[in-house]
Parts: sequence; C-alpha cells; structure tokens
Amino acid sequence: MKKLNAVLLIDDDEITNFINEDLVKAMGITNEVLIAKNGKEGIDMVKTQCQTEANCPALILLDINMPVMNGFEFLEQYQQLELTGRPSMILVMLTSSENEKDIERIKHSTAVDYLSKPLNKEKLRQVMEKHFGNKGD
Repeated sequence: MKKLNAVLLIDDDEITNFINEDLVKAMGITNEVLIAKNGKEGIDMVKTQCQTEANCPALILLDINMPVMNGFEFLEQYQQLELTGRPSMILVMLTSSENEKDIERIKHSTAVDYLSKPLNKEKLRQVMEKHFGNKGD
C-alpha cells in the first residue's frame, strides 16, 4: 500500500482524535498524522504544511460541529486558499451529525465523501481504495 504524505484530523473531541490517530497509524497509511481542534487550526495547519506540495496532507478528515470554526466554515476558507497541493488533497467529512440539512450541505460542498462516526478500519480502508486506489490488508 502506498503511504500518504500525511493525514489531517480536524475534530474538537480529543478522544476521537486519539482513537482516529491510533487507527490511522495502525493501518500504516501514513507516517504523519496532524491534528487540529477546530477549523481555524485546520486552515492554519494547511497553510503551514502546504508551502510545498510534498508536505500537504493527502487526506483531511473533517468534523462538522466544532467551536471557533466549524467544518463548513473550514471548507469555505479552504476554497479561498491558494495552494500548490490542493488538487492532491481529499477532504472527507467525518461526523456524528445525522441532520438532513448537514448531509445535503456536504453533498454540495467541496468534500468528496461523507462518513458517519465512529471511524473504523473498514471505513478508512474504503476511503483509501475509493480515493487513492490503495487496497489495504
């Protein structure tokens, strides 16, 4: 399986981040897992990491409901960034929201996929196969 440059987890829940980071590392899809606690931290991290395309996270898993800047606000800000690595980044909404309005917004956003929490090995394997052509163990 080809490893991704990095994976960025954007979620305000520390336990969720801890579990998801552990899962990503255990599956061996990347050597670098970045964590942001809200959309603003996520935008700042993307700006910093993506000064060169080689450092851009290839996959961003983004929660919707967060303080400071939520997932939809992140997507709006993200679209306005001028980044060399943008074409290679896959944004996936990972949320516990079952609100139909949220799901419709996701479908019409720049996020390429939507996953319901909790993240597990099978869901992550499907993302890797669908968006990166990686077939894991």
